[in-house]
Amino acid sequence: MYKSFAKIYDKAMEGYDYPYVADFIKRHIKKGSEVLEMACGSGSLTKLLEKEYELSSFDISEEMLKIAEEKVKGFKNFSKQDMRSFSYDKSFDAIICLCDSINYILKEDQLIEVFEGVKKHLKDGGLFIFDVNTIYNFEENFSDEIFYEDGDDYFYVWDNFYDSEKTLNYYSLIIFRKEESGYEKSYEEHVERAYDIDSLKEILLKNSFKKIEIRDSYTDLPYKKDTERAVFICQK
Repeated sequence: MYKSFAKIYDKAMEGYDYPYVADFIKRHIKKGSEVLEMACGSGSLTKLLEKEYELSSFDISEEMLKIAEEKVKGFKNFSKQDMRSFSYDKSFDAIICLCDSINYILKEDQLIEVFEGVKKHLKDGGLFIFDVNTIYNFEENFSDEIFYEDGDDYFYVWDNFYDSEKTLNYYSLIIFRKEESGYEKSYEEHVERAYDIDSLKEILLKNSFKKIEIRDSYTDLPYKKDTERAVFICQK
C-alpha cells in the first residue's frame, strides 16, 4: 500500500486543499500545543502545521515517509508506525488523523484498537480530530467509477468497485511512470471501509470521548445525509 502510488501521490492530490484543512485545524487546536499527526502520508499537512505546534508525525508507508522527509526539511519527528499499535512515551494535547486514513481500518475490532491508542496518548480534555469518507460518498461518487490522469511523466487508471453489503470500496490502480529507460508499469490495490456515522459515534462514546461534534467536511456546518466527508471533533 502506497508504494508505487507514493511516487505520484502529490501530483494526483494537487487539487486537494491542504491549506483549507490546516486552517480548520488551527481554528480548533491552540497554537503551541503538543500534537500527534497519525497517517501523515507525504507530509503536505505536516509542512503547514510544524511551525504552529510541537508536532510528531507517523505513517506506515516507508515510501511516503521518504517523500515527507524531503518535503519538510529539518523536521525530526517522523516515525514509521501503525495506527493500530503506535506508541509514544508522552501524551498529547491533540491527535489528528486526516485524509480518510481511518477508512483504511477494515475491521471494527481494529478500529477499537486505534481509538484505544488515541485515548491512551491523549491528555484529559484533549481533542481527537479525524475524517472519514461516508457511505454516501462511496455510493454516489466511487461505486463502479473509473478515473484516470495523464501527467507529463506519469499516467494512471483508478478503477473502483464498491461492495455495498460489506461496505468496502476496492481501488485498483495501474500506474505508468516515466523513467530514463522508458515507462515503468506498476499495480496497487487499496481497500477502504465505509463506516456508519452513528456507529462510529457510539464506539467513540464507549471509549471515553465525552463530547463529539460531527461536521460536514472542514466547515462549521453539521454533518448531514449527503455529507461526503465527515469530520469528527472528539474531546476526551
